Amino acid sequence: MFEFTKCQICNTQPQILAASLGICSECVKKNPEEAIERSRSSHSKNRAKWYLTPDIPNSLGGQQCHICSNECLIGLGESGYCGIRKNVNGHLESIAGKNKALLHTYLDPIPTNCCSTYFCPGGTSAGYPQFSYHKGPERGYYNLACFLYGCNFSCLGCQNDQHRAVNAAEIYTFDKFVSKIQNNPKVIKKRIKNTRKIWDSREYKNKQSKIQLKNSKELIQKIKTALNNKTQEEKDNMIKKRKQTCLKKYGVKNVFQVKEF
Repeated sequence: MFEFTKCQICNTQPQILAASLGICSECVKKNPEEAIERSRSSHSKNRAKWYLTPDIPNSLGGQQCHICSNECLIGLGESGYCGIRKNVNGHLESIAGKNKALLHTYLDPIPTNCCSTYFCPGGTSAGYPQFSYHKGPERGYYNLACFLYGCNFSCLGCQNDQHRAVNAAEIYTFDKFVSKIQNNPKVIKKRIKNTRKIWDSREYKNKQSKIQLKNSKELIQKIKTALNNKTQEEKDNMIKKRKQTCLKKYGVKNVFQVKEF
């Protein structure tokens, strides 16, 4: 399973860390500079089997990608560290194409051994009847599990290492992904519909909050204008009264911290 059987620095007996990284834990602590160089070599070899760039691209005159903190500088015809972004004729593009994604999907039976065992309504009946069909695990139904290909990390012990094989990934459009859910009667749809209702409700509340915030800021500006011709005592009393009015009327706290005038 692992390439190394002993630490490359001290030649000690196998350890879990040495087996995957090629360096034992003691050498990582005692010889950090050498350990870093050797670990980079291990990462590069691991990435080579997926046809990924061995290190974060830093090509002179390349196009810089700002999607993640790696900020790859990708030369013409090169790919980013994730393998998804590529420099095509001087422009960065996704290898999946515009408005598309590289996905791996499969039907995950309920109750699953994955995340939904613990919090998904299909495995816990939480939110019944709004988000689940039965009082208890919804056996016989499925979630559609999906994984995006590509990663901006390079973990040697990744349990989903195969998702770095971006060249073998299936390309999905939005319609294709939705149809895979809608056209399969075994896939749970009830919570999708109800989640949409909750999302719409939250968007409405957020819109109302923005209106309140705008009105609050306008009110603060009026207070500042009125305070210009007031004494300090009158200012303090007016600020106190206005803060109470704002809190009562708009229900917002932090925006009313009026500075000294």
